[in-house]
Amino acid sequence: MYGNVVYVPRSVYANRDAMLAKHANLVAGHNGSIMWFHDKVSMASIPNRDCVSQQRNCKGDSSVSATSIGKVAVVKEGGGDAVALLGLIRLIDYLAQPSVFGRKQSLQIVVDSGTGTTAVGLALGALLLRLPWKVTGVMLADTVEEYKKHEARLLSDFKKLMMGDHEFDFDENSANLVQWVDRCLPRK
Repeated sequence: MYGNVVYVPRSVYANRDAMLAKHANLVAGHNGSIMWFHDKVSMASIPNRDCVSQQRNCKGDSSVSATSIGKVAVVKEGGGDAVALLGLIRLIDYLAQPSVFGRKQSLQIVVDSGTGTTAVGLALGALLLRLPWKVTGVMLADTVEEYKKHEARLLSDFKKLMMGDHEFDFDENSANLVQWVDRCLPRK
C-alpha cells in the first residue's frame, strides 16, 4: 500500500541536515551541486548577492547511479523551518478568498501541532492579511513554554529571512499569535 518504505533509525533522523545532504549527494552525482532552498531564499532577500555562491559542491560517492541529475535543491521538512511559513501564508490567502471563507468572517482554526510550525504559519498569515481569524494549536509533543519559544524563534527567523520585504512586515513582539492548548485525550 505504501510502496517501498524504509524506516530510518532515530539516531540517523536526529541529524536531519546530514541525512538530507547524504541523499542529495547520491542524487546529484560526482560533479553535481546542491542548493539548500533555505539558503537560496535567504540570499535572494539580500541585495547584490550571487545565490550561486551558496551552492555546495558534492563529494563523489561510489554508489551514485549514472542517471544522477547534477543539480539538486534540498527542501527541508517544515517542522521548524521559517521557509515553511511562506506556504502557510499562501494557504491563508487562498482560504480568505470570497468563495472559501472570505476576509470579513471570523474564523477559529484548530491544528494538531507536532512542532507547531503549521499553527504559527497560519496565524502569521492571518496577521499579515489582517484577518479576524484565530489559531489554536493542540500541543502533541512538548510544553506550552517550548511551543512559545519555538513560535518566537520562527517569527524571528522569518523576519530575518524576509528583511526589507514590506509585504511581510510585522511586529516581532507579536509573539503568542497562537493559542496553545493541551490535548484532551492522549494519543494511542
